[in-house]
Amino acid sequence: MIRHSFKSKILLLVFILTIIVNYLSATGLLTGNSPKSLSDRYQTLLTPAPLAFSIWSVIYLLTFLVILRAIFSKSQSYQDNFASIFPYFWGLLLVNNIWTVFFTSNLIGLSTIIIFAYCILLVIIIKILSKNKSKLLLRITFGIHAGWLLVASLVNLAVYLVKIDFNYPLPKVYIAIIALIFITVLSLYLARVLQNAYLILSVFWAWLMVFKAHLEGNFQHLYFSIQILSLIAAIILGVSFFIIGYYNVKERYKQKNTSPYSRVL
Repeated sequence: MIRHSFKSKILLLVFILTIIVNYLSATGLLTGNSPKSLSDRYQTLLTPAPLAFSIWSVIYLLTFLVILRAIFSKSQSYQDNFASIFPYFWGLLLVNNIWTVFFTSNLIGLSTIIIFAYCILLVIIIKILSKNKSKLLLRITFGIHAGWLLVASLVNLAVYLVKIDFNYPLPKVYIAIIALIFITVLSLYLARVLQNAYLILSVFWAWLMVFKAHLEGNFQHLYFSIQILSLIAAIILGVSFFIIGYYNVKERYKQKNTSPYSRVL
């Protein structure tokens, strides 16, 4: 237990460093650019409204609670779950900082590679947690984080293609529609396979904010099809969250052979 607590405290220090790096990048003090300024410079058809990025506050708050509980919790099952993901959790925070530096340095190509690695680490963590029958706090935290990274990875790639002035084989509106459908289907698939419906919530939020961006005229109302499709996708995801969540809970507690109203945390 003491060893686990020490690791958790080290991870807390790395997390605090991550918050500082992200704050400096958001204010433009880190490299002279902020993620928002670069997103505005290389705007894509799936760039969400600025409000969308407030989800990072939720992600970081949940991450802080996960680490804090690891420091103070006496639950052996929680400590075991935390220990099983510790190396990947450490890597996650490291990759987060590297991505922040690369993206705000306008090294969009490198940041695209990094963010895909970031996404893979999250999927690995969720996979481990699904096998370990983890606690609710862990499932929510990494589920929401992974869902947002699915969308962020797509947007990062799109930003890179805008930067290099990529010559699309199809009109860009069709590419955006295909990408939107792909991420929607992928999120539903991962939510079911990894038994974590919470990642759907982030994609739901992202598409709602894409709808908001188009509704407010960020694209001069030229892409009505994306506006409508993003809203439809958000509705589908919202309904699917409850359906997949129900089946995931049913399956999880069927394996445990205990009541779903027993300990959830």
